[in-house]
Amino acid sequence: MISVAATVDIDRPVAEVFGFVADPANESSWHTDVVTARLEPAGPAGPGRQLHATFRSMGRTFAGVADVATFETDRRIVYRFRGRTMGMEPTVSYLFEPAGNGTTFTRQLDVVPHGLTRIAAPLLRLMMKKNNRTFARNLKQRLEAPR
Repeated sequence: MISVAATVDIDRPVAEVFGFVADPANESSWHTDVVTARLEPAGPAGPGRQLHATFRSMGRTFAGVADVATFETDRRIVYRFRGRTMGMEPTVSYLFEPAGNGTTFTRQLDVVPHGLTRIAAPLLRLMMKKNNRTFARNLKQRLEAPR
């Protein structure tokens, strides 16, 4: 398994950070591999919903469907992708912790590689670690930007 995490302190209250991240319409503004993201059935995020997303990575575009496996308001969201996406089974976790008047945000990616992607696992780990840090930094910049 490949497991990478990135943590960043964001100078915004937990409820604001959580609300922004929980809305898939905001995903492409900070997670730059995401082209589109939406929940099915439509409505607020929560258990029983599915995240339908289109990604662009390594020069390819692909779609994935994830179940909202965990949804704890102002605390944690976990998306568990169904089947294999580009030869991997990803689980994405977002953790929100109070830090003074702000939020400590952690984005964790756990991936089970299959087939040929297992051979590339060391390279994939490095790429995912770098990308994960970038996504967390993007979220911080997006939420702390002057309005």
